[in-house]
Amino acid sequence: MSWDVLQPPNQLAELDAGTLQYRDTGAGETLVFVHGVMVNGNLWQPAVSHLSQDFRCVVPDWPLGSHGLPFPSNADLSPPALCDLLPAFLDHLQLDQAILVGNDTGGAVCQLAVQRCPERIRSLVLTPSDAYEVFPPREFGFLAVAARSSSLMAALSHAVQWPIVHHSRAGYGLLTKAGFADDFVRSFLSPSREKDIRRDLQKAILGMSNEYTLAASRSFPHFQKPVLIAWPETNPVFPIALARRLAADFPDSELALIPDAYTYLPYDQPKLLADAIRTFVSSRFGGI
Repeated sequence: MSWDVLQPPNQLAELDAGTLQYRDTGAGETLVFVHGVMVNGNLWQPAVSHLSQDFRCVVPDWPLGSHGLPFPSNADLSPPALCDLLPAFLDHLQLDQAILVGNDTGGAVCQLAVQRCPERIRSLVLTPSDAYEVFPPREFGFLAVAARSSSLMAALSHAVQWPIVHHSRAGYGLLTKAGFADDFVRSFLSPSREKDIRRDLQKAILGMSNEYTLAASRSFPHFQKPVLIAWPETNPVFPIALARRLAADFPDSELALIPDAYTYLPYDQPKLLADAIRTFVSSRFGGI
């Protein structure tokens, strides 16, 4: 599989915590996308190529290990601090609210936003993500071990550059059913060759704890805005039981099952995901 949709970030948001690079395409209702660790905004681009026909799509590279500009060495990249980047970024965009679309670790960050800044969320779309007790998933527990040592992180960053590793279960093999094209893998892995980018990744990994997602989940029953849960029925990392639990806990939610995909739904099934988001937003807000 190959996608002719890679788009390097072409905008800068200089926030107090650090500088985010981002892409800003399309017009209409604003969608802000939040990816997980060891990928960047390119993960969303196959789906954005469909969605930008109807929406303004704002796609940052969050400081999670595949970003181009490191954050300051003293930056806090714990889950609450990552969540606090969202309202700061919306301020930069001069937006009171946006529809948040989260995946993987980014979905956990969006769940913290439900707890910490619900007034900035117009609506929420969660694709396969960490949630409840699963943060981080046990399949990637080795990352927490590696993150305790800069030398181990450097060795892991070097090893994962090899196709036999990045296509394996220890790489992206459990996360994309389609398998990443080489240009996507390069865009995700090249930044981690830089020491300061690996430092940011270490901070983000070491900060992960299900105490944050469990605490955030207690706010779900009080969140009255529309929530779309888009999930594959079979997922080796984030099982469908998580999606059903999320759908039950949010008072105004819909569950859309997407076939033939794993966690990286915007890459595996970009058109089906885009169609689900378009239908959901149209049904709730109209105007599309």
